[in-house]
Amino acid sequence: MYDPGGINLKPSDASHSQMKNDMSGAGAVLAAMTALREVGCRSRVTAYLMCTDNMPSGSAVQLGDVLVTRNGTTVEVMNTDAEGRLVMCDALALCVEDGVDAIVDIATLTGACLRALGTEVARVLGNSPRLVDLVRSAGEATDEPVWELPLIRRYRSQLDSTVADMTNLGGPYAGSITAGLYLEHFVDGTPGCTSTSPGRRRSRPAPGGCRRGRPDSVRDCWWSWRRASTPGSHEPGDADPGDAAAGGARAVALALRTAGPAFLSLFLVAP
Repeated sequence: MYDPGGINLKPSDASHSQMKNDMSGAGAVLAAMTALREVGCRSRVTAYLMCTDNMPSGSAVQLGDVLVTRNGTTVEVMNTDAEGRLVMCDALALCVEDGVDAIVDIATLTGACLRALGTEVARVLGNSPRLVDLVRSAGEATDEPVWELPLIRRYRSQLDSTVADMTNLGGPYAGSITAGLYLEHFVDGTPGCTSTSPGRRRSRPAPGGCRRGRPDSVRDCWWSWRRASTPGSHEPGDADPGDAAAGGARAVALALRTAGPAFLSLFLVAP
Protein backbone atom coordinates (compact mmCIF):
# COMPACT_ATOMS: atom_id res chain seq x y z
CA MET A 1 0.00 0.00 0.00
CA TYR A 2 3.11 2.22 -0.07
CA ASP A 3 4.36 3.53 -3.39
CA PRO A 4 7.94 4.81 -3.59
CA GLY A 5 7.91 4.12 -7.33
CA GLY A 6 9.68 0.77 -7.58
CA ILE A 7 12.81 0.78 -9.77
CA ASN A 8 11.66 4.20 -11.05
CA LEU A 9 12.21 5.57 -7.55
CA LYS A 10 10.41 8.79 -6.74
CA PRO A 11 12.47 11.87 -5.70
CA SER A 12 12.99 12.32 -1.96
CA ASP A 13 10.56 15.21 -1.65
CA ALA A 14 7.36 16.13 0.17
CA SER A 15 5.25 14.22 -2.35
CA HIS A 16 7.20 11.03 -1.70
CA SER A 17 6.70 11.39 2.03
CA GLN A 18 2.93 11.34 1.47
CA MET A 19 2.85 8.08 -0.51
CA LYS A 20 1.04 6.32 2.32
CA ASN A 21 -1.90 8.26 0.87
CA ASP A 22 -1.63 6.24 -2.33
CA MET A 23 -4.13 3.81 -0.78
CA SER A 24 -6.85 6.48 -0.79
CA GLY A 25 -8.76 4.77 -3.61
CA ALA A 26 -8.84 1.45 -1.80
CA GLY A 27 -9.76 3.25 1.42
CA ALA A 28 -12.70 4.97 -0.24
CA VAL A 29 -13.97 1.69 -1.69
CA LEU A 30 -13.63 -0.09 1.65
CA ALA A 31 -15.53 2.73 3.36
CA ALA A 32 -18.28 2.57 0.74
CA MET A 33 -18.66 -1.18 1.23
CA THR A 34 -19.08 -0.76 4.99
CA ALA A 35 -21.97 1.67 4.36
CA LEU A 36 -24.00 -0.44 1.94
CA ARG A 37 -26.16 -2.16 4.54
CA GLU A 38 -26.69 1.10 6.42
CA VAL A 39 -28.05 2.86 3.34
CA GLY A 40 -30.17 -0.10 2.29
CA CYS A 41 -28.43 -0.95 -0.99
CA ARG A 42 -30.37 -3.70 -2.79
CA SER A 43 -27.96 -4.18 -5.70
CA ARG A 44 -25.32 -6.88 -5.72
CA VAL A 45 -22.01 -5.11 -5.18
CA THR A 46 -18.54 -6.65 -5.08
CA ALA A 47 -15.34 -4.76 -4.39
CA TYR A 48 -11.84 -5.65 -5.48
CA LEU A 49 -9.07 -3.90 -3.53
CA MET A 50 -5.86 -4.51 -5.46
CA CYS A 51 -3.38 -3.83 -2.67
CA THR A 52 0.38 -4.04 -3.02
CA ASP A 53 3.54 -2.16 -2.18
CA ASN A 54 5.72 -0.89 -5.01
CA MET A 55 9.16 -1.33 -3.48
CA PRO A 56 12.49 -1.64 -5.30
CA SER A 57 14.11 -5.02 -4.68
CA GLY A 58 15.84 -7.89 -6.43
CA SER A 59 12.48 -9.33 -7.40
CA ALA A 60 10.81 -6.05 -8.39
CA VAL A 61 9.28 -5.47 -11.80
CA GLN A 62 11.89 -4.08 -14.17
CA LEU A 63 11.76 -1.72 -17.11
CA GLY A 64 11.20 -3.67 -20.30
CA ASP A 65 9.47 -6.59 -18.59
CA VAL A 66 6.49 -7.99 -20.49
CA LEU A 67 3.65 -9.05 -18.20
CA VAL A 68 0.77 -11.34 -19.13
CA THR A 69 -2.45 -10.07 -17.56
CA ARG A 70 -5.43 -12.15 -16.49
CA ASN A 71 -7.29 -11.72 -19.78
CA GLY A 72 -4.19 -12.61 -21.81
CA THR A 73 -3.19 -9.08 -22.81
CA THR A 74 0.57 -8.58 -22.74
CA VAL A 75 1.87 -5.32 -21.28
CA GLU A 76 5.37 -3.89 -21.66
CA VAL A 77 6.50 -2.07 -18.51
CA MET A 78 7.83 1.35 -19.49
CA ASN A 79 7.70 2.84 -16.00
CA THR A 80 7.42 0.94 -12.72
CA ASP A 81 5.80 3.97 -11.08
CA ALA A 82 2.73 3.39 -13.27
CA GLU A 83 2.01 0.29 -11.21
CA GLY A 84 -1.59 0.91 -10.14
CA ARG A 85 -2.97 0.13 -13.57
CA LEU A 86 -0.93 -3.08 -13.69
CA VAL A 87 -2.91 -4.52 -10.78
CA MET A 88 -6.21 -2.82 -11.59
CA CYS A 89 -6.37 -4.43 -15.04
CA ASP A 90 -6.64 -7.91 -13.51
CA ALA A 91 -9.50 -6.75 -11.27
CA LEU A 92 -11.28 -5.34 -14.31
CA ALA A 93 -10.84 -8.66 -16.07
CA LEU A 94 -12.40 -10.42 -13.06
CA CYS A 95 -15.37 -8.05 -13.24
CA VAL A 96 -15.90 -8.86 -16.91
CA GLU A 97 -15.71 -12.59 -16.20
CA ASP A 98 -18.45 -12.21 -13.62
CA GLY A 99 -20.79 -10.55 -16.13
CA VAL A 100 -21.39 -7.33 -14.20
CA ASP A 101 -23.68 -4.54 -15.35
CA ALA A 102 -21.27 -1.72 -14.56
CA ILE A 103 -17.80 -1.04 -13.19
CA VAL A 104 -16.58 1.96 -11.21
CA ASP A 105 -12.93 2.22 -10.25
CA ILE A 106 -11.61 4.74 -7.77
CA ALA A 107 -7.91 5.39 -7.57
CA THR A 108 -5.15 7.94 -7.10
CA LEU A 109 -4.34 7.63 -10.78
CA THR A 110 -2.61 9.83 -12.00
CA GLY A 111 -0.40 12.76 -11.00
CA ALA A 112 -1.31 14.27 -14.37
CA CYS A 113 -4.80 14.81 -12.97
CA LEU A 114 -3.41 16.90 -10.14
CA ARG A 115 -1.51 19.09 -12.58
CA ALA A 116 -4.58 19.52 -14.77
CA LEU A 117 -7.31 20.11 -12.17
CA GLY A 118 -5.54 20.98 -8.92
CA THR A 119 -6.57 19.83 -5.46
CA GLU A 120 -10.27 20.70 -5.48
CA VAL A 121 -11.61 18.71 -8.44
CA ALA A 122 -11.36 15.02 -9.32
CA ARG A 123 -11.48 13.76 -12.87
CA VAL A 124 -13.78 11.12 -14.30
CA LEU A 125 -13.58 9.26 -17.60
CA GLY A 126 -15.96 6.61 -18.84
CA ASN A 127 -17.50 4.79 -21.76
CA SER A 128 -21.06 5.20 -20.42
CA PRO A 129 -22.56 8.71 -20.29
CA ARG A 130 -25.28 7.52 -17.90
CA LEU A 131 -22.76 6.13 -15.42
CA VAL A 132 -20.55 9.22 -15.67
CA ASP A 133 -23.59 11.44 -15.06
CA LEU A 134 -24.46 9.43 -11.95
CA VAL A 135 -20.99 9.94 -10.51
CA ARG A 136 -20.97 13.61 -11.47
CA SER A 137 -24.39 14.24 -9.89
CA ALA A 138 -23.36 12.48 -6.70
CA GLY A 139 -20.23 14.63 -6.58
CA GLU A 140 -22.23 17.82 -7.01
CA ALA A 141 -24.66 16.79 -4.28
CA THR A 142 -21.90 16.01 -1.77
CA ASP A 143 -19.40 18.81 -2.49
CA GLU A 144 -17.01 16.37 -4.19
CA PRO A 145 -16.88 17.90 -7.69
CA VAL A 146 -15.62 15.89 -10.65
CA TRP A 147 -14.79 16.99 -14.17
CA GLU A 148 -15.18 14.67 -17.14
CA LEU A 149 -12.21 14.29 -19.44
CA PRO A 150 -12.66 12.80 -22.93
CA LEU A 151 -11.43 9.38 -23.98
CA ILE A 152 -9.67 10.61 -27.11
CA ARG A 153 -9.16 7.52 -29.27
CA ARG A 154 -6.32 9.06 -31.25
CA TYR A 155 -4.20 8.99 -28.09
CA ARG A 156 -4.47 5.20 -27.88
CA SER A 157 -1.44 4.91 -30.16
CA GLN A 158 0.69 6.30 -27.32
CA LEU A 159 0.25 2.91 -25.64
CA ASP A 160 1.53 0.92 -28.63
CA SER A 161 4.41 -1.48 -28.06
CA THR A 162 6.72 -3.30 -30.47
CA VAL A 163 7.02 -6.36 -28.20
CA ALA A 164 3.62 -6.55 -26.46
CA ASP A 165 -0.03 -5.70 -26.97
CA MET A 166 0.43 -2.38 -25.16
CA THR A 167 2.62 -0.47 -22.75
CA ASN A 168 1.72 0.72 -19.26
CA LEU A 169 2.57 4.35 -19.99
CA GLY A 170 1.65 6.85 -22.69
CA GLY A 171 3.57 9.86 -23.92
CA PRO A 172 4.53 13.05 -22.07
CA TYR A 173 1.09 14.63 -22.48
CA ALA A 174 -2.50 13.74 -21.57
CA GLY A 175 -1.44 11.24 -18.92
CA SER A 176 -4.88 11.00 -17.33
CA ILE A 177 -6.53 10.27 -20.67
CA THR A 178 -4.03 7.60 -21.71
CA ALA A 179 -4.43 5.98 -18.28
CA GLY A 180 -8.18 5.88 -18.88
CA LEU A 181 -7.65 4.37 -22.34
CA TYR A 182 -5.40 1.72 -20.81
CA LEU A 183 -8.07 0.72 -18.27
CA GLU A 184 -10.83 0.80 -20.88
CA HIS A 185 -9.06 -1.96 -22.78
CA PHE A 186 -9.84 -4.38 -19.93
CA VAL A 187 -13.57 -3.67 -19.44
CA ASP A 188 -14.39 -5.29 -22.80
CA GLY A 189 -17.33 -3.01 -23.54
CA THR A 190 -18.87 -3.18 -20.06
CA PRO A 191 -20.20 0.24 -18.94
CA GLY A 192 -17.51 1.67 -16.73
CA CYS A 193 -15.92 4.82 -15.43
CA THR A 194 -12.80 5.70 -13.51
CA SER A 195 -12.68 8.44 -10.90
CA THR A 196 -9.29 9.81 -10.01
CA SER A 197 -8.45 12.30 -7.30
CA PRO A 198 -4.78 12.43 -6.33
CA GLY A 199 -5.26 16.10 -5.49
CA ARG A 200 -8.21 15.55 -3.19
CA ARG A 201 -6.21 13.24 -0.98
CA ARG A 202 -3.63 15.99 -0.46
CA SER A 203 -5.92 18.95 0.04
CA ARG A 204 -6.08 20.59 3.44
CA PRO A 205 -9.26 21.09 5.46
CA ALA A 206 -11.21 24.07 4.19
CA PRO A 207 -12.10 26.97 6.51
CA GLY A 208 -14.57 25.69 9.04
CA GLY A 209 -13.06 22.21 9.06
CA CYS A 210 -14.75 20.74 5.96
CA ARG A 211 -13.06 17.44 5.20
CA ARG A 212 -11.78 16.65 1.74
CA GLY A 213 -11.27 13.34 0.01
CA ARG A 214 -14.07 11.62 1.94
CA PRO A 215 -16.00 8.78 0.29
CA ASP A 216 -19.41 10.44 0.74
CA SER A 217 -20.08 10.78 -2.99
CA VAL A 218 -19.74 7.02 -3.46
CA ARG A 219 -21.76 6.28 -0.36
CA ASP A 220 -24.49 8.67 -1.45
CA CYS A 221 -24.82 6.92 -4.81
CA TRP A 222 -26.15 3.94 -2.90
CA TRP A 223 -28.53 6.03 -0.81
CA SER A 224 -29.94 7.63 -3.95
CA TRP A 225 -30.25 4.22 -5.56
CA ARG A 226 -32.35 3.06 -2.61
CA ARG A 227 -34.67 6.05 -2.94
CA ALA A 228 -35.00 5.56 -6.68
CA SER A 229 -35.80 1.85 -6.59
CA THR A 230 -37.75 1.28 -3.34
CA PRO A 231 -41.54 1.71 -3.55
CA GLY A 232 -42.81 4.11 -0.93
CA SER A 233 -39.39 5.52 -0.16
CA HIS A 234 -38.89 9.22 0.50
CA GLU A 235 -39.18 11.66 -2.34
CA PRO A 236 -35.92 13.35 -3.32
CA GLY A 237 -36.94 16.58 -1.59
CA ASP A 238 -37.97 14.97 1.69
CA ALA A 239 -35.83 15.53 4.73
CA ASP A 240 -34.42 12.45 6.44
CA PRO A 241 -32.33 13.68 9.35
CA GLY A 242 -31.90 10.14 10.65
CA ASP A 243 -29.45 9.26 7.90
CA ALA A 244 -26.33 11.31 7.31
CA ALA A 245 -26.24 10.41 3.62
CA ALA A 246 -29.80 11.47 2.81
CA GLY A 247 -29.41 15.17 2.11
CA GLY A 248 -26.44 14.85 -0.21
CA ALA A 249 -28.05 12.40 -2.62
CA ARG A 250 -31.20 14.27 -3.71
CA ALA A 251 -29.90 15.24 -7.14
CA VAL A 252 -28.88 11.67 -7.94
CA ALA A 253 -32.17 10.30 -6.62
CA LEU A 254 -34.12 12.64 -8.85
CA ALA A 255 -32.12 11.58 -11.89
CA LEU A 256 -32.61 7.90 -11.10
CA ARG A 257 -36.35 8.30 -10.56
CA THR A 258 -36.52 9.79 -14.05
CA ALA A 259 -34.35 7.19 -15.78
CA GLY A 260 -34.85 4.16 -13.52
CA PRO A 261 -32.02 2.12 -12.03
CA ALA A 262 -29.43 1.73 -14.74
CA PHE A 263 -27.41 -1.16 -13.37
CA LEU A 264 -28.33 -4.18 -11.26
CA SER A 265 -24.83 -5.12 -10.18
CA LEU A 266 -21.83 -2.91 -9.87
CA PHE A 267 -18.22 -3.57 -9.04
CA LEU A 268 -15.91 -1.15 -7.30
CA VAL A 269 -12.23 -1.48 -8.17
CA ALA A 270 -9.33 0.20 -6.45
CA PRO A 271 -5.56 -0.34 -6.33
